[in-house]
Amino acid sequence: MKTFASKAWIPASAGMTTKLKDPAGGWLYFLHKDSKEKQEMNKYSEFRNPHSAMGNSEFRIPKSAFQNWVSFRLFHSAIRIPQSAIGNRGFTLIEIIILIVMAGILLPTIIVPFVTAVKGSGKPEKVTTAMYLGHQRMEELMKYRYTNGALNPTVGFVAFPTGVPNYSGQNEIVYVDNNLSTPSGDVGYKRIIVRVTDPDGDTYNVYSVVAGFPLVGFDAASSYDTDNQYGAGNVGNSLTWSHTISGSNRILIVGVSINNDASQTVLNPGGVTYAGSPLTLIGVGSRTNARVEMWYLVAPATGTNNVVVTLSAGATARFVVGAVSFTNVNQTTPLGTFQSANASSTTASVTVTSVPGELVVGALAKRNSNEGATVGAGQTEYWNRVTSNATATNNEWGAGSTEQGAASVTISWTFSTARPWAIGAVPLKGI
Repeated sequence: MKTFASKAWIPASAGMTTKLKDPAGGWLYFLHKDSKEKQEMNKYSEFRNPHSAMGNSEFRIPKSAFQNWVSFRLFHSAIRIPQSAIGNRGFTLIEIIILIVMAGILLPTIIVPFVTAVKGSGKPEKVTTAMYLGHQRMEELMKYRYTNGALNPTVGFVAFPTGVPNYSGQNEIVYVDNNLSTPSGDVGYKRIIVRVTDPDGDTYNVYSVVAGFPLVGFDAASSYDTDNQYGAGNVGNSLTWSHTISGSNRILIVGVSINNDASQTVLNPGGVTYAGSPLTLIGVGSRTNARVEMWYLVAPATGTNNVVVTLSAGATARFVVGAVSFTNVNQTTPLGTFQSANASSTTASVTVTSVPGELVVGALAKRNSNEGATVGAGQTEYWNRVTSNATATNNEWGAGSTEQGAASVTISWTFSTARPWAIGAVPLKGI
């Protein structure tokens, strides 16, 4: 009997009949009627049972020989053995090889067209280009300090050039708090979103948060006037008082408000000192009967020391002084641009260009003691006092305040009656 794969084949013989039986002895018997059939079967007696051993009426084959076969043909008749009669089996080596070959043929027909389509679309290149442009823009923005104008909050998304045709870019900068929620103002954090749109209209976002800490911080304030040193209503040439400073990256600002009815000014240089160190004049705002001067000293000594303000040689006047110290101030470039204004009206104001994270310091000089000076909204006032001569027009009102930096900051005070006034203000830059 010859075998091929999982089938056994017995050649057909004309006129031959057969039946299959399975006795308990474990043999498969092929029964036949005549000697011709016996002769035909004798040709395939390779299953260890020669025809001569089976008698004249039957040819037997061990049943175990069929355990790996599901079916075979006998003389043109298909005979199937149920799998339950053979037992469960796994894959044969031939079947595994066939499966591997089929997988090798079929998988490329599925994967190759997909990969070709993706590569042909150019989408991976577009994604890479868009993300590169987004990160490039973010790196440009992250080069700036928190207080730099390039990081000022925007109104919605603002376009920027990508430099690549068909790719558009936008970025948005907004204030956030440490929970990334929207605060009422600047609390030291900004969220930046850079958005790039590719030629297909798909958008890609890059996010970052920048912190402006530490912000310029208030340290201490003090004030004095000629009443304190020379008696109520009297004039004087010099004032001395104590001021205590602490913290790091320090600066001291001194404001002087003079009733300059005779063009009195502070001695310069050397007219203002702290612990013996001279301060530098920042700027002046002046008109008749109202003059304001602002002075500064970087890295003043810590501890309690005297501030001394002296008018020009031989000059006397009624005047008010105030000192305020701050921390976390840039020690190399501590100041922005000083601005001053003067007029005779019910509102004294000056507008300063600044940025978030800075702190604007202002000082006021106003003639006449009949009415007070009310500080403007959003400002923190550190001194507000007046001399007390019996004649109101001889007196000078002095005040000082701060306001958080922004693109435009207005320092102001208002009065119930129009009076001569002068005002000055300057931004302090953070570290």
